[in-house]
Amino acid sequence: MPTATLARAALAAVAALTLGACGSPPEETPSPDGRSQPGSDLAAEAGSTEVEGPEPRLVVSDAESGRVDVLDLAAAKAVHSFEFDNPVRLTMVKDRYAFAVDGAGGAVHVVDAGSWTLDHGDHTHSYTKTPVELGALEGGKPAQVTEGDDKVATFFDGDGVARVIDFAALRQDRIDVGAVVQADAPHHGVALPIADGFVVSRSSPGGTDSRPGAFEIHTADGQVQQSVDATCPRLHGTAVSDTYALGACDDGLFLATTAGGAWTSDKIPYPAGIGAATRPTTFRGHDGLPSMWPPRDRPPPTTVYWFSIPVTAPGRTSGPQSERWTSRCRVTGVRCSRFSRTAPSACTTRSPVRRRPRPGCWPAPMIGATRPRLRR
Repeated sequence: MPTATLARAALAAVAALTLGACGSPPEETPSPDGRSQPGSDLAAEAGSTEVEGPEPRLVVSDAESGRVDVLDLAAAKAVHSFEFDNPVRLTMVKDRYAFAVDGAGGAVHVVDAGSWTLDHGDHTHSYTKTPVELGALEGGKPAQVTEGDDKVATFFDGDGVARVIDFAALRQDRIDVGAVVQADAPHHGVALPIADGFVVSRSSPGGTDSRPGAFEIHTADGQVQQSVDATCPRLHGTAVSDTYALGACDDGLFLATTAGGAWTSDKIPYPAGIGAATRPTTFRGHDGLPSMWPPRDRPPPTTVYWFSIPVTAPGRTSGPQSERWTSRCRVTGVRCSRFSRTAPSACTTRSPVRRRPRPGCWPAPMIGATRPRLRR
């Protein structure tokens, strides 16, 4: 693959590091044409081969064409290439599936990068197969792809709807739409899959802005369940966990929480000095520990704020926290990660390696919000 193509890449995402399961998915069944290693305790899925260990692949899109390459990082070569009608923006799902969004062409191509690992706790199983396009979702102006609750929701701005695919279908090489979530009107929106339902954006009042202005809760089949009291003017940047949904608004951080089927919402002010022009625009998170970096559309330097959500962990309950914005640091273009027992401390740009918590430590999950630092 030419070096120039990599230099022009719009977005790159690593595929197939870990699928993070404590057992094989219930949808998987033994396949006669999948090859497992001798003595393996798990059947390989159709068309795959079990290998000695993880063989990560990189999915790269070209900013000047519709070309998407799947690279074998160990062999330093292209495994497969796809040609789409227009340049695409990539979102990786479960470290395996690339959702290639062609906004101009009104299509979202779903690509299986063909490399993944199943974690069984005391051992892992790694597999490879030939990369393949599973199909494409079509609609007006596709944009935001959001993963959560074992689902992937793709919002089509021009239609004002989100089309939802279950992971159960992806594991069977299908992209069947399991639900269609209808927003109140077309806008640059998002649908966050969470707790057997969806937190869905609402258009700005009067249609004065393409960005959302509020949220509402939808049921699993896409029907409106309830509105949300807290507004969120000019939403840009979201994150979702098992029971929390976050949104970056002009006037603060939107937080929706569910427990026992009931929903509550809250608005958390930004730290002093943060306004509409300098507010967070991107969230990045990691299971258990965060990994944050500046948004790709904003040049460094950038300030990263860490947001902590109290949770109940196995054998340990975290109490209320009076200060949710736990720390901040200035980043100059590389990922930073240094963690104390309970919260991230000042960042370091010398090493991007994430450190695991010390034994006995169970840090609360945290979400990092990034904002541009204005040059003077």
